[in-house]
Amino acid sequence: MKNQSWLKVAFFQFILIAIIGLMIRLIFTGQDVGFKYKNLVHAHSHVGFLGWVSMAIYVGLLAQFKPDSREDKAYQRIFILTEISIVGMLISFPIQGYALYSISFSTLFLVASYWFVAKFYKLIQTKSSARISVKFAKAGLFYLVLSSLGPWGLGPVMATGHGKDNIYFLIIFFYLHFLYNGAIMMALFAMIFKYLEDKGLAPKKGTDKGYKVFMLTNLAVIPTYALSTLWAHPSTWVYWVGGVFAVAQLVGFWYFIPFGKILLGAVRKQNEWAHRLISLVAGAFGLKLIFQLFSAFPFFVEDIHTLKSTVVMGYLHLVTLGVISFFLIGWFLLLGGFSSRTILAKVGLWLFVIGVFLTEFYLFGEGLNLWLGGSIQNYAVQLAWVSGLLPVGLSLFWLAQVRKGG
Repeated sequence: MKNQSWLKVAFFQFILIAIIGLMIRLIFTGQDVGFKYKNLVHAHSHVGFLGWVSMAIYVGLLAQFKPDSREDKAYQRIFILTEISIVGMLISFPIQGYALYSISFSTLFLVASYWFVAKFYKLIQTKSSARISVKFAKAGLFYLVLSSLGPWGLGPVMATGHGKDNIYFLIIFFYLHFLYNGAIMMALFAMIFKYLEDKGLAPKKGTDKGYKVFMLTNLAVIPTYALSTLWAHPSTWVYWVGGVFAVAQLVGFWYFIPFGKILLGAVRKQNEWAHRLISLVAGAFGLKLIFQLFSAFPFFVEDIHTLKSTVVMGYLHLVTLGVISFFLIGWFLLLGGFSSRTILAKVGLWLFVIGVFLTEFYLFGEGLNLWLGGSIQNYAVQLAWVSGLLPVGLSLFWLAQVRKGG
């Protein structure tokens, strides 16, 4: 696979956000890490979504839709501009939080993303519009632009003194929802269907079934934003809208299962670790959809709001690590961007996967304990210890990739 240097840079940024995540955990143990908690959270989330996930997805889409993009100077410039913005955010957010420099670098990222959207859209316009992969890719670009309206709206809100009002948080959730439930998920489906189409693995009448997957998954993205607003206690109809379309996404996943089985069968023959990770993704994505449906019920909303530092964090990490990151690592193992041949790579992957499982266990476990009126003894310290497995595992895996033959 070409563009491996881009991929290695994106993955190195994944290691950095894992280290920042560990620093955040250490703050809860009483350690002074040298930076304010909120500033580290901003750096963790921004560089996580933009420096690792978004850049890796750019590489993945180009690897499948335009394999010769490494020679395209425009994509090179987009990558460089994007990387300047990521490094700027990585430095400025921990130091100053949301302020002049961090906002400027965030804006630079948006400009680079618009450039990518325009160029990549022009590319896929030359592909058959009947292909499900193209439909998902176009939808992903649409939601990427839609999500970007959130950051543009934050400036006026904060400038007018509404930084602590509901409107501020509604905009934040707007951005996050359409980024990971819209742009990112659509891009992952685009890569899956592109692989199946190129390999001739789509089942009979696959276009019709694939179209149902696309329609149900895509049409639910905008209405399920309602689920991100329930903490503000909206009217009853908002709960119903969110719940109905959460069911629609579950039905879409049901239609996807035949494609998923074919995909896993093909992956099993090519790479053991890719098969393991993508199998885990299937389970994590199913859990995500179930949790999403539960969140439409007022009973769960009230309880979850009081458990935002445990259950909500567990859900967010289930999506970002268990679904998105497991998929991306497994996918690049499948495409040849990563390798799991060496002992170093295997040890790194095992530590990372175990670390994800243990952090989820502690986050959801503590949430359950709090709900029942108890607590895990030395919870913060134990969570910090298991969180340390993530940067260690990722670092070992990355070292295996940069070594000759890794």
